[in-house]
Amino acid sequence: MPTAASSRSAGRRPDVPALGIAVMSPWGWRILAVFTMVAFGLCITFFLDGKTVFGALWVVIAAGWGGFSYRLWRLHLDWDSHS
Repeated sequence: MPTAASSRSAGRRPDVPALGIAVMSPWGWRILAVFTMVAFGLCITFFLDGKTVFGALWVVIAAGWGGFSYRLWRLHLDWDSHS
């Protein structure tokens, strides 16, 4: 038997997430995903030019931005499904 939503939470938007507007807006993770692709392109460019130190640094940057972008995307999906 399905249960009805409590009157307290029915029709109410969920609370603001910890990362605020970056989670609520779909543009936060999308822009960060574009930055990740640019950083990945820079890392490929540096590796092809023989500058392995700079290439390795951009790999670290791309991995950090990509991980954070993924986290924002998952938090956004979770927040959006509860709204």
